Amino acid sequence: MIIYNWADTIKLFNIKGVIHIGAHQCEEADFYNSINIIDVMWIDANPLRENVYKYLVSDKDNIEFDFNISNNTESSSLYNIKMHSDEYPDIYYTNTNKIKSITLDTIYTKNNIDPMKYNMWNICVQGSELNALRGGIKNIESIDIIYTKIYTKELYENNPIITDMDSFLIQYNFERILTEYTTNGWGNALYVKKKYCL
Repeated sequence: MIIYNWADTIKLFNIKGVIHIGAHQCEEADFYNSINIIDVMWIDANPLRENVYKYLVSDKDNIEFDFNISNNTESSSLYNIKMHSDEYPDIYYTNTNKIKSITLDTIYTKNNIDPMKYNMWNICVQGSELNALRGGIKNIESIDIIYTKIYTKELYENNPIITDMDSFLIQYNFERILTEYTTNGWGNALYVKKKYCL
């Protein structure tokens, strides 16, 4: 999800392609088109469109999870709802699907992805963002920009908060340059390779 139009900032970087994890209805397609990003690989654990790869992205391969489907589908997650119920009382889980996890690194291998084709990850997976990143460390070197959902409270059980994301990504030379917070305990952050911050 992109709250505001960050096109002017993202245009400063040469985005070759995006791997978008947590596609939902591919709502960002028009945004990508508006800034001339043509190559987009859409991924979702509960795909609602034919052009979306069905993968539950996590930090380990072949772990079977009960993936929780929410009544609005957008808030579906492999984690149980916690403070999310306080912030959004009208959103709740309606059923679960059993699905095995896969790492980003395995997705690259399985689909013969050329790391030079994509240099941006967009991650919005309802509490699992850090796990998705941990499963992509073999390919993170080819990434220049990471746009991700972040949290300031435990909306889902044990979801990482923004300082956890900062601590992880700094190890791979990323710096957070933009952050937007909602009043509901979450927001979005833009991380870029430090070489762009000089």
